Amino acid sequence: MNPFQRAVKYIGRKKVRTIILFCILFAMALSMLICSSIRGSAVFAAEEVRKTYGSGFRLYIDFDLPEEMLWEDAVHEDGMPYKKFIGPNITPEALDELLAVTGIEEYCSGEGVLALYTSLELVPGLCAFWYDEILGEGNHYPEYISEESYWKQAQLYRETPYPEEEIPGIYTWRNYTNIYFCENSGLHPFFRNGSLTLAEGRHIGRNDAFCALVSETLAGRNGLSLGDSFTVEQRQDTVILSGDPETCVGRPIPLTVVGIFRVNFADEPSRFTMENELTDNFIFTDMQTDEKWREYYSAAVGKTYTPGQRKYNDLTLFVEDPALLDDAIQKVRSLDLIDWNYYTIEKDDSAYRALAKPLDMMTGITTFLTVLLAAGCLIVLMLLFFMWIRGSRREIGILRAQGVRKGNILCQLLLECLLVAAAAFCSAALVAAPLSQPLGDLLAGSVVDEAAG
Repeated sequence: MNPFQRAVKYIGRKKVRTIILFCILFAMALSMLICSSIRGSAVFAAEEVRKTYGSGFRLYIDFDLPEEMLWEDAVHEDGMPYKKFIGPNITPEALDELLAVTGIEEYCSGEGVLALYTSLELVPGLCAFWYDEILGEGNHYPEYISEESYWKQAQLYRETPYPEEEIPGIYTWRNYTNIYFCENSGLHPFFRNGSLTLAEGRHIGRNDAFCALVSETLAGRNGLSLGDSFTVEQRQDTVILSGDPETCVGRPIPLTVVGIFRVNFADEPSRFTMENELTDNFIFTDMQTDEKWREYYSAAVGKTYTPGQRKYNDLTLFVEDPALLDDAIQKVRSLDLIDWNYYTIEKDDSAYRALAKPLDMMTGITTFLTVLLAAGCLIVLMLLFFMWIRGSRREIGILRAQGVRKGNILCQLLLECLLVAAAAFCSAALVAAPLSQPLGDLLAGSVVDEAAG
């Protein structure tokens, strides 16, 4: 009888010892495989975070430069003086050259925000408070203003009557909110730093036209769902000082809701907080909406607007791999198309580092546990092997008396342990397969969600 046959026969005869060894190794192998799978999910999630958030750098004009380098005195059409920006901008052609730099794959502009009138009912702020008081209703104060503070402020307005000609402007400003124009809303700083997260639908992309993201609060307040529409517009009083606050510049721009976002923090408004400063009232839209607004605005002030000629002075450029960040910055610095007397570069990989940190910690912990359990399995196997030898002295003596060599006997004992260990590991793998991947994805996903806000 060869060593393998004797090992199989001995395992079948020593059932209790075999079951104990199998259970110990099964438990340790199952734990090790689950830890290994969780580690794999964390590594995969970290890679996805790297690809999604990546790293980038901000290229922007330094507005702390001497005033004469950036501004000159000018006169508005109404005769009102103002400061006109004369600093260098980044043209569409320059932007194309920046995006051609090896490693740079995406960008986000930092100056695309404007307060526009919307057909939606906004979360009330200062203008709603003013208008209610001017009408003498005095009982529609926002929920974040205490009743005592409301009536104290209301008394001041009763003692100082508001100019009647300005009442229509206050009425329309109740419906003004910040509109953020985005090439890719997912790359907007508010989403990248976790202040906002997409709750339903999708983000706005570069090829979208007249699409919008609204908050859960604003959607609920207006009964909006994905696919519903509303309008935004600019009123005359925001274009020229003598303009009518109730007359639209151009035509209302219809927007379709393609996504709904969740605000992950609580605003801390006061009675002086205007509607457009409340995060729940923010609206994100695409660059086609920006083009249409600029077309209407230019016509209203007697200028001609050429589509696709938007200029920038604040860009965040994203690289496809954080490892390429420094190299991409050096290549951009070498370009002559940027006036480095005005512009500066600042690294921006905070979102990636914030989200990757807990995943890296999770990877490290699971790697340590996997190695620890693997070493534990090996140690337990060795201890049980020596105990197996000590418990098999009688069988060893009989085999020696039959002329079986020591090497042959040792081979049998090793096969006994290895067969049980193989059975334990195979069984653990079968049990771990349907459990470890979902568990790993759940834990990695929860870590990312928590880090994102």
